[in-house]
Amino acid sequence: TCTSCNYETGNRRNKLGVIEMQAGDIVFVRGKTLMSKLIRFFDKGEFSHVAMAVSPNLIIEAQYGTKVRIVPFRF
Repeated sequence: TCTSCNYETGNRRNKLGVIEMQAGDIVFVRGKTLMSKLIRFFDKGEFSHVAMAVSPNLIIEAQYGTKVRIVPFRF
C-alpha cells in the first residue's frame, strides 16, 4: 500500500478532481515495512521504492521477498 505517492500527471483529473494514472506513470512509494525503513535510513532518501502504472488502477512492483507482480494501486 502506498502511503505517500508523488508523480507528475499534467492535467489528468477526472470529474471529481482525482488524478488519473496512465500506463507508464512512475509512482514513488514510502513503504511501512522494516526493509523500507532501512532503505530510507541508509540512502537518506524520502522513498523506499518505485512502481510503474500499467493501467489507471494497476501497478507493477517488486518488493523484497516477492516476485515482480501486478497489483491494484491503493493509496
